[in-house]
Amino acid sequence: MEEPDSGFYYKQEVLWGGDIDASAKGVRDSVLSLVPEGARSILDAGCGNGAITNFLPEDRRIVGCDISPAALSHVRHPTQVADLQALPFADGEFDLVIATDVLEHIPDSSYAKTLDELDRVSARWLLIAVPYDELLDVATVDCASCNNLFHVHWHQRNYSAASLSQLWHERAGVAAHVFCGARWQISSPLLVKLRHLINGRYYPFEHALCPNCGTAYHPPALSQESIAIGRRLDALHYALAAKGKVPWPRHSEIVMLFDKTIHASTLSLPDEETTGSPAPLPEQVILKDIPRIPDPTSYGKNFRVISESPEAATLLFPRLPARLRPVPGEIPLVMFDPIMQKTVPLEREVDGWLKIPPVSASPFGYVMHVGAAIERLDSIMLDGEINPLTPEYMSAFSLGSISERREQELLGITEVLEAKRKEGEERVEALLDQNKELEAGRAAAEERIEALLVQNNKLEAGRGAAEDRIEALLVQNNELEAERAAAEKRIEALLVQNKELEAGRAAAEQRIEKLLDLSEELEAKRTAGEQRIRHLLASEAENSTT
Repeated sequence: MEEPDSGFYYKQEVLWGGDIDASAKGVRDSVLSLVPEGARSILDAGCGNGAITNFLPEDRRIVGCDISPAALSHVRHPTQVADLQALPFADGEFDLVIATDVLEHIPDSSYAKTLDELDRVSARWLLIAVPYDELLDVATVDCASCNNLFHVHWHQRNYSAASLSQLWHERAGVAAHVFCGARWQISSPLLVKLRHLINGRYYPFEHALCPNCGTAYHPPALSQESIAIGRRLDALHYALAAKGKVPWPRHSEIVMLFDKTIHASTLSLPDEETTGSPAPLPEQVILKDIPRIPDPTSYGKNFRVISESPEAATLLFPRLPARLRPVPGEIPLVMFDPIMQKTVPLEREVDGWLKIPPVSASPFGYVMHVGAAIERLDSIMLDGEINPLTPEYMSAFSLGSISERREQELLGITEVLEAKRKEGEERVEALLDQNKELEAGRAAAEERIEALLVQNNKLEAGRGAAEDRIEALLVQNNELEAERAAAEKRIEALLVQNKELEAGRAAAEQRIEKLLDLSEELEAKRTAGEQRIRHLLASEAENSTT
């Protein structure tokens, strides 16, 4: 397999932002069920977006590490960006080391070192989950740029229970293991090759990148004929598996708990999951005993009910009976043929039984639609079993007669035309809505224009009055300008007069100063005169006395 540079692929945010599907949730639950109670510290190595990490027991010390910062941004526990070949932790730092859907991505050149590092930081347990019994060729595509063949998820190898159990052969033994996840949809390498011959190396995954040149892989659109042939191959594979001609597809994941206190050399290899087909049909199935599921999974070995609405349901059969009889008998039932993509009525016989028409299987089993609340159906009596490999039924897997192919083509064209009709109706409806909005906008615009015209008339009248006012103001301004010029001249004369007055004031001040000086002299003389008079009077008085 190609040895990729994982940096640019696993750092894509688009790989980590979504929720996991029902199959991955089943794997998560299986992993959590094998976490030892005594594991008080746990490292989730290659934790991705925390699909497992975020559900580990809260009372433990939890650490997640991954090469992708984009993935770690979704983890709710402490994290570190780390390469599994050089983990930044001490020897035996964690009681338990978990690695789920990690090891299958590790290139051969660093595989042994990664296993050693996981073992080094584990004090006792290692809990591993990997794809189980995977046909790598199913998801192997070719690069449009460099023609390199690569697995869309960059898986490097497949695992059996035996090969997985030997990862730490001399260091840890298997304490428990469980098979889980949805079953693969194909187990025959020959049918994989047929698919590649028909569709090329097609796989419906949008985010794959070529590890050799980095070119994005874009799944091509399949023709209606390719889709029809694919349905026939699905039906053929189910029929072959039901009759034991090819292995019944196994679960897609294996989870294995290793314990370093167990010596692997003393243990026998764990058993692989059996690939036997479903058990023969019973004579009667009780509806209340059949599990209800929200979504179907491929290659279930038991009857299953999908409740679509309060008034309808779908019943999945692992094998196809020759006849059936519902209890009570008035429940409306039809089979669904996945090849022809249409319902097929059951034929009522004289004894009240319903004969099953020749229909093919989907990867989920044989499909029967119940046209009533499933609670109204108590049980179904079953009689006989159809061999899907008889010529009558094998003809359904062929491309069919010219008329059948023409019918299929016309059905495909009808579906396309119906889709286009609906699209056209939606477009017309959208245009009508848009036209209503435009019409409402036009009426509002006309009202606005009318208001603006009225406002414009008012403004025009106001403009005429304003012009008259401006003219009067201009005349007044001219008069004021003349008055201003006269005032300036008057001010100029006043300034000259002021200068003259200022000069007169200065001369007057000097005159006053002189007068003040003279006044002071006169005052002094007056005072001296008064003193002289008083002296004379005093002298005269003395003379008269004597």
